[in-house]
Amino acid sequence: MQQTDESPPDLTVLILCRNEEGSIARCVGEAFDFLGRNGIAGEVVVVDNGSSDRSRERALEAGARVAQEPRIGYGNAIIGGIAAAKGEFIILGDGDGEYDLNALEPFWEKLQEGADFVIGNRYGGNIRPDSSVLRRYIGNPMLSGLGKLLFPSPVHDFHSGLRAFRSDSARALGLQSAGMEMASEMVVKARLRGMRFAEAPVFQRPAFDPARSSHLRVWRDGWRHLRLLLMLSPRWLFLYPGVLAMALGTLALAVPIAYPVEEGGVFGVYTMLFGSAFLVSGAQLAGFALLARVFSEGAGLSMGNLRERLLNGNFLEISLLAGLALALAGVAGSVWSLFVLAEAGAVDVQARLRVAIPSVTAVVLGAQLMFSGFLLALLSIRARGESRE
Repeated sequence: MQQTDESPPDLTVLILCRNEEGSIARCVGEAFDFLGRNGIAGEVVVVDNGSSDRSRERALEAGARVAQEPRIGYGNAIIGGIAAAKGEFIILGDGDGEYDLNALEPFWEKLQEGADFVIGNRYGGNIRPDSSVLRRYIGNPMLSGLGKLLFPSPVHDFHSGLRAFRSDSARALGLQSAGMEMASEMVVKARLRGMRFAEAPVFQRPAFDPARSSHLRVWRDGWRHLRLLLMLSPRWLFLYPGVLAMALGTLALAVPIAYPVEEGGVFGVYTMLFGSAFLVSGAQLAGFALLARVFSEGAGLSMGNLRERLLNGNFLEISLLAGLALALAGVAGSVWSLFVLAEAGAVDVQARLRVAIPSVTAVVLGAQLMFSGFLLALLSIRARGESRE
């Protein structure tokens, strides 16, 4: 059922299209069949993403409303389509015919039951039989598994091209990705905002037009999905590796001090040098985690109030005092190793290094802590100012 001009539609079937001349009319027809069979007041909108063929004309002839999105890219097409949709709900699909737009009842039912975001699950249905082994058994399963690990959710297929959501919920996500990584961004941001998820089995089939070439570039798009997932999870990208490096570094520094070995021993001052590098690097990664979290909150990429707590909790003053104390302790230890221990002239070099290495490490860590405090405060103020706009 197509909506009347007087009333807004309940549902928009949004079809992404770029050079789908051989299939778009059939996809539009399937969508209208679904709306009519279920008595849904809806519209079919085709997002023409810079087609150079007659896709636009074919879609108009089939009765769809066409929205132009000249910025090429899967993500750009979704952003433009969401902005153009008039329905309270949106079901998103592709214009190549891989998904049956005449069988959208499971998605509509989940939306009516109160779900904010419904995503198709090809593992609960069927992945197209001509998909490559890399896509079927390695790429998508691994990326979806990583997504579930970083952002626990009931979603099993992060990259399904068939999904549905409330229009207002989608617009509130502040979507930004231009390319295929948009599929992951939508799921992650919906999860971070506490939206109600549901899944529906989907059956993927070969595209209607066998001469059509896929827009997916497996390695490039796979990497873009991976880097986005990592960037949106500062804990896994920075914090956990940083904590592990600091623990190893502290152990490598402490053991030779507590249990000194003879000159030339494997676990002597040489171990302390590596421990210093691990400890400094780990502390820097942990600082990156805080910086990334504050930035992502200000950019709307994650939820929370860390930046407010940092400002209101006098984090800058605490970091300055702690960093200064650490640096002064390091300077004192360095002076001790350089002058006091060297007075006799015959003091064991190993003994001097066991003091010098942790002392220099303390100076570096203290400087990091002080200047990172200033940068965190700066980002927090900037984020707070943006949140008022």
